[in-house]
Amino acid sequence: MLLKSVEYFILEDIEDLGNVLCDSKIDGFSSLKWLKVQSCGGNEYLIDTTGWASHNIFCILEKLQLFDMQNVKKLWKDPSRRVCLRNLRVIELRSCGNLKNLFSQHTARDLGKLQELSIHECGSLEEIFANDGGAAAAASSLGGIVFQNLNSMTLRELPNLTTFLPSTSDGSLDSTAHPLLFNEKVVLPTLEKLILHNLSKVTEIWHQQLPIENLRNLKLLKISQCNGLRNLFPRSASEGLIHLEELEIDSCEIMKEIVANESGEEEKEANDVIVFPQLRSLKLKNLPELVSFYQGNVDAITEPPLFNEKVVFPSLENLYLSGLNKVKERWHQLLPIANLRNLKLLKISKCNGLRNLFRRSALEDLIQLQELEIDSCEIMKEIVANESGEEEKKANDVIVFPQLRTLKLKNLPELVSFYQGINYTSEKLTIEDIPKQKTFGTEKPKENDKGKMNEQGNLGAITLLPLFSEKVLFPTLEEVTLTGLNKMKKIWHEQLPDESFCRLKCLRIRNCHNLVTVIPPNLIQRLQNFQEISIKSCDLVEKVCEVEGDDDEEDAANTLIFSKLCALRLENLPEFVGIYTTMEWLSLEILTIKNCPKQATFPNSRLKASDGESERKMDQESNLIIGITPSSFFSKKVLLPNLKELRIGNLQSLKEIWPPQFLAESFSQLRILEVQKCDKLLKVIPSNLLQQLQNLEELDVIECESVEEVIQLEGANAVVLSQLRQLELSNLPKLVEMWWNKDCNGILSCPNLADLIVTGCNSLRNLFLSSVAKSFVNLRDLDIRGCLNMEEVVAKEEQLGEDSGDKLAFPSIWRLILGDLPKLRSFYSGNLTLECPSLWHLTLENCTNMHTFSSGLLITPELENIDADGETLEVEGDLNSSIQQHILRRGAGVKDKPNEEEEKEENETIHGEKSKEAEDRHEMQGMSNRLLEDKPNEEEEKEENETIHSEKSKEAEDQA
Repeated sequence: MLLKSVEYFILEDIEDLGNVLCDSKIDGFSSLKWLKVQSCGGNEYLIDTTGWASHNIFCILEKLQLFDMQNVKKLWKDPSRRVCLRNLRVIELRSCGNLKNLFSQHTARDLGKLQELSIHECGSLEEIFANDGGAAAAASSLGGIVFQNLNSMTLRELPNLTTFLPSTSDGSLDSTAHPLLFNEKVVLPTLEKLILHNLSKVTEIWHQQLPIENLRNLKLLKISQCNGLRNLFPRSASEGLIHLEELEIDSCEIMKEIVANESGEEEKEANDVIVFPQLRSLKLKNLPELVSFYQGNVDAITEPPLFNEKVVFPSLENLYLSGLNKVKERWHQLLPIANLRNLKLLKISKCNGLRNLFRRSALEDLIQLQELEIDSCEIMKEIVANESGEEEKKANDVIVFPQLRTLKLKNLPELVSFYQGINYTSEKLTIEDIPKQKTFGTEKPKENDKGKMNEQGNLGAITLLPLFSEKVLFPTLEEVTLTGLNKMKKIWHEQLPDESFCRLKCLRIRNCHNLVTVIPPNLIQRLQNFQEISIKSCDLVEKVCEVEGDDDEEDAANTLIFSKLCALRLENLPEFVGIYTTMEWLSLEILTIKNCPKQATFPNSRLKASDGESERKMDQESNLIIGITPSSFFSKKVLLPNLKELRIGNLQSLKEIWPPQFLAESFSQLRILEVQKCDKLLKVIPSNLLQQLQNLEELDVIECESVEEVIQLEGANAVVLSQLRQLELSNLPKLVEMWWNKDCNGILSCPNLADLIVTGCNSLRNLFLSSVAKSFVNLRDLDIRGCLNMEEVVAKEEQLGEDSGDKLAFPSIWRLILGDLPKLRSFYSGNLTLECPSLWHLTLENCTNMHTFSSGLLITPELENIDADGETLEVEGDLNSSIQQHILRRGAGVKDKPNEEEEKEENETIHGEKSKEAEDRHEMQGMSNRLLEDKPNEEEEKEENETIHSEKSKEAEDQA
């Protein structure tokens, strides 16, 4: 009776569920609307209604959830059919490993209000509704079971599921060797969402004579890892998918086509077309056997296209194709115009049978395409290919992508050109310049031409193809990404249409190892809308911009202004020498230059005598060479008024970053400064720059082996870095002292520093002086590791009289990590009271010399545990006591379980003691022999020796 009025009932981790639920034998949960049962033990039934008085159990239940019920084999034992689910709207099951079916077919007829069915990870489930004889026969006579309101169904990780509703044993329903998931007696007139995942025993989903109303409202269909499916729809079923908006098929190993012909389909007329009128998104992924979407009755074709004239998608906007290795051609030459008219996004990846993507004629319909991405297609040589008869087209015909905004071409090792067209006007190459297996133009050299090549060393008829020729027009393109195009030497043709690329904002290039120059001279003025340029890992790239007139590049550069460029990233470019553009970077906010060893200065490396110091050296032939060593990385004339993030690294010749004099507007907005692996750099921030860095928020100096000063204070005026919140100093072997400990006059303060990381700075003996540490009131996270000579974190100052009643406080620090500090004796060895009121996380690792945290009074009210050498220790008393107990335990552990070195030392000591004992015994033996020379009797001598040996052994035992 206790459960009579309960509406929402959640049961978790109950050992015997039956004893709880049996309380409702009389009323049958008459008020229950929501039942959730999770991780409960008990019988193989959720409830056993035998002997219950109520005839309408669960009569108003709306939501049923069963999670992790491994013992349950059947939801209920209900011989008298007392369970009534006529109000049930939601069923969710997950991880019920022994459940073989969900309901009887009799119960299914009560589920007229069911709206959502979700079943996950029930490994033994074979069917959703079990065959119960008479009910199944009734279902047959009444024309099936209708789920009038079911609009969402998800079936996932059900490897033994074969059918939703089985056929009857008398054959009144369709019986097949391979049962259907949905036969013709299952009616789902309102189903909108269907997700099927890992149903490996399902070989067919729909019956060939499926009622057309079954799929009429289906909007979303996702099928994945159903490795028994050879196709998805019979042709008749596909005709009912008039509202389907999203179709996704992924990782079905043996699927050969999406729509299959049925028996008798041969009689259909050749011009019958399947239409998916509302389909907006189509994803076909990882289908290794897929040949075609629908082949129809077309005569056998050795390489049928994926989409032919028999299928129409008039509303298709997004198309994703990936891992379709048997598809050789995407589109039929007679593809209906409506198929591509609304396409906005096209992504192709890992389709290793494709040599091209489009036929030229198909492009006339791509008027809405906005984003095109092609990735990892191993043999693709061009994006657009000519068709037979295309040679008669006029030479000035241009392909236009009127709405394309984003183009990404990635990992296409054989790609030569976007579209080759017919005529070429590119520069000629000698034969040595032609990469192996490279294709130029449409005509192959004849045998006699090859002979001429061998004799003359060049072939005038062969030209270098740019990626983008004058035959393709991109008037709205904003973003271009080129990755892994190893056959590309040029990006742009010299005579592009005037409207092409004029809106380009973002250019990203990576792993294009034959590319030399990025932007030719004729395009510089056109590409003034650039907002981002990123070039990474291109072995031969020397410049971003090629400037006409190498003898006067500085004058030419005055006209090259990327006034809108916000981000410039140059990384891993071994031949890169400079930007060769303006000194004024009015909009640049992000600048990254890493591992560009020939990039001596920014923006370019063409130095004059006034730019640095002259350097005299001899070349290999003993000729005197006078070179210019740059005085700093940034030119004194460069203007960077909005630079916010600066990252430089792997510049091995760099000695100074900043010039002695710079424009007052530069660097004042800098927020992030990262310097890494600049081995000749002595100081990071000179004193004359400090006033410019009042907006600096993060400073990282990493692996600079010569850095002696991070911030130079000598000659600086007082400044407050109020925005600096994060500081990382890592692997700076020559850094002897932190700048704040040398700041006797209070020139520089960092009052809001919150995160401080110091690692591998082996010359540091401490981090703070006690007088300085008091100013770090906002320090929250302190991480110190691998500083081999650090003796204490906060050093006491004898001259300040620390025995006074003053205190040392870190009011905000909440996490402190001290690791691999072999010489660390304590955090603070002075007598001041140390207060860390917010500290709750303390880690100590391999601080073997640390015996106390602080010598004075220590206050850490929030600290309850310490992570010490892999153990979690409870703080007992104060922190010092806990550390000392850890040391004692560690010492006891060392005594009980000596390590190899200590064991070796102990063995050597024992061996030495034994050797000394043997020498003493030998000496005493000699004395005895001399004293007893007048007793030559061997027996007496033996007796004497045994006596001496016995006495010595007793003495050794007493000593031990």
